Amino acid sequence: MTNPIRRGADLLRGKNAEPSRLRFGIVTPVFDGCLSSLELLLSNLLSQTHTNWTWIISSNGYSRRMSDFANRKRKLFSHGRQITYHFSENEPTSDYDSLLANIGKRRDSCINRIDADVIFTIDADARLLDRWMFSTIESEIERTSAKICVYRILNENSPSKLLPIFPLTFGTIDALNFCVDAKIAKQVRYPTTVAPSLFGNEFRYFHRAYQACNREYLFIDRIFAEWNGNRHYENLLKLKAREGESKAKTSSATGNKPN
Repeated sequence: MTNPIRRGADLLRGKNAEPSRLRFGIVTPVFDGCLSSLELLLSNLLSQTHTNWTWIISSNGYSRRMSDFANRKRKLFSHGRQITYHFSENEPTSDYDSLLANIGKRRDSCINRIDADVIFTIDADARLLDRWMFSTIESEIERTSAKICVYRILNENSPSKLLPIFPLTFGTIDALNFCVDAKIAKQVRYPTTVAPSLFGNEFRYFHRAYQACNREYLFIDRIFAEWNGNRHYENLLKLKAREGESKAKTSSATGNKPN
């Protein structure tokens, strides 16, 4: 079997490299405020030595900025790489549960429309740390015929600073931690509602796929990515907080109430 690192290096040098055989689908729900974050994730994706993939970004309602972003970046995609923009019907996301439900609906919609062999759900605030990530996963899937691949990510909110945490139960795994065979992913569907007893849908999605695969998965003990790795959303919230404080101070000085 071809060494994934050697194959990736040959691709970068333009040699007669064996092309990537499995097509990967990357699903990323986005919001207008995360264009800077998408730029960083795009750079991470384009640096991958595996080049046979489609990246689908999905917004809540039509976004001209997201559509323009996809159109501008399309010229960067070659050698089997593609970018697609998708938008869902606009829904209110005033609270956290409705936000999670909306993201679930968009992920589910994208999973069911993307043409791929393997599905990844990579959020816009993620950072890929290993340029051989896709090549290594492809090689391991071909070696083992695994339908689910689980791997390590950095997560500062985890007690161990790593995910997953074994045994795999609620709160021990993130959607960034695993990829799923596309046929299985489309069969089990991504949760589009939020269970009151659970915080998020990642484990529910994993567990559905896990049960559909006879409770089997392949674990690669290697750190491939970092959750919230580029800190864009975090910095965006801090910026908005400072703007709010500034408006409050100005209003206080002038005797007006802030909007």
